Amino acid sequence: MVYEQIAYGLDADFWSPSLTMSTGTRLLGTVKRAGFFSQESLVDLMDDVPLELQAIASWAALLIWRRAQLAGAMAVIAVVVIEAS
Repeated sequence: MVYEQIAYGLDADFWSPSLTMSTGTRLLGTVKRAGFFSQESLVDLMDDVPLELQAIASWAALLIWRRAQLAGAMAVIAVVVIEAS
């Protein structure tokens, strides 16, 4: 995403449910789930990250986690249907 002509990235870590926010090579912090089944996020970003970007990062993280959860559920359904055939 671009905010005030600065490009920010929100990258998923393969081994952890957290996302890291960065700009270029500078790490700005992380967005983590509050708990395994929680729909809340813990935003731990540097103080110079605008509040608007912190809110967008939290919203994007929740959306990414929700889509991953739905994709996993659809994969389980597909396996059950294939095995039943």
